[in-house]
This record gives sequence, C-alpha cells and structure tokens, in this order.
Amino acid sequence: MDFENIPLLPMEEAIEYWRLRVPMSPEEYKALSAESKAKAFSSALATSAHMVAQVYQAVEDAIKDGDTFEEFQEKTKGLFERAGYEVRPYQVETLFITVVQSAYQSGRWKQLTDPDILEEFPYWEYDAVGDRRTRPSHLAMDGLVYPANHPFWASWYPPNGFRCRCTVRARSASSIKRNGLKIETDMPKLKPDEGFDHSPVAVWKPDFHSLPKPLADRAERRLLEGPNS
Repeated sequence: MDFENIPLLPMEEAIEYWRLRVPMSPEEYKALSAESKAKAFSSALATSAHMVAQVYQAVEDAIKDGDTFEEFQEKTKGLFERAGYEVRPYQVETLFITVVQSAYQSGRWKQLTDPDILEEFPYWEYDAVGDRRTRPSHLAMDGLVYPANHPFWASWYPPNGFRCRCTVRARSASSIKRNGLKIETDMPKLKPDEGFDHSPVAVWKPDFHSLPKPLADRAERRLLEGPNS
C-alpha cells in the first residue's frame, strides 16, 4: 500500500507539534537559520502571508481529520484556484507528505521520550521503507539501533528530507537480545538531506531566542494565546 493512501492517526501530540510551528511569509522564512526554520512553517506554493496561513490551517485540519493525500488534495484544490495559483499534484503531494510526516513523527518522538516509555524502550531502531523511492542514504540507516539519548537522533530522527517516509521503532533490551541486534555507538559518515538535520526537540522546547525578535515575539504570543493568535 502506498504511504499517501494510509489513513493518518489523529495523534494529539502531532496536532500540538503542528500548532507550535509559526506560519510566516516565504520572505521571512528564507531569512531564518536552519534551526529557526524547524520552529516555523512556510510553503513554496504560497506567495503571501495570508496564503501561508490558509495552507497552514489546511494542514492542521488534515492532521486532525486523518486525511489521505487524495482528500487533502481535493480540499485544497479550491484554495489554490481561488488564489490564482497553478499547482501541480506532485507539489501538493510533496507538501503533504513532508509536513504531515514531520507532525506525526514529532508526535511519536514526544510519546517515545515519556520517562515511563523510555524506561521500557531505551533503544530506537531506524526504519526506512526500503522501496524504490527510498533514498540510498536513508536506506543505509535502515536497521541501525542507537540508545534513545544518543546524539545520532539529534540529526537523524526522521523525516530526513522532502517526502521522507522513514520512521523509528522503539526497542526494549529484551527485544535487542532476542533479535540479535547490535547497539551502535559511532556516528555514521552520511548526513540527512540539507535542512533536515534536526530533531523534534527544536520545536517542542519553547525556546525562540534564535528567531529574529519580531518573529520570536510572534512565536511566544502564539504559544501563550493558542493557535489562532
């Protein structure tokens, strides 16, 4: 079954993660550092702050409703047409897979780092899809097991590129032994795709000091007042 046809879970942590990302215009977004971009959202499909806000809301609705790609595409078709945008299906698909995977995997990160869960499952295994669309660098990470607190996950926690479908599998000590898995200690030489070398902690930790002051003020206000601020 293709990824885009799998119904998404309305994970509360995924919705919370998405609401912590601050929508901003493409011009504002381009001026941010890579670390700051992890706390923000913009889209090449939108040329104005107003349009970005509408796309942002459409993504949030898709996460809450568990939309498939086809459902998301149908819901946003009128949005782009009214704005006079000619958007190709692959562009919408790239947006959908990337941002929804970011929200879902980051929500999963928050669940897996719960102290009670970590105590039972202190190791994580990188899990790539392994089909013809999987990038060689991501496939090279498939099956690697690191302690959950290893620096590897600060850069290689998925998604690790546009349209990345990789995920993480939690492992207990007994599972490691039972399956004969090796616990890695050294960092790999390969790097994630450019712009994707950060973990979800960059968003969950409410620290906006790396943002330019006007954007930091907006982010903090959004955090305090809720998603509609």
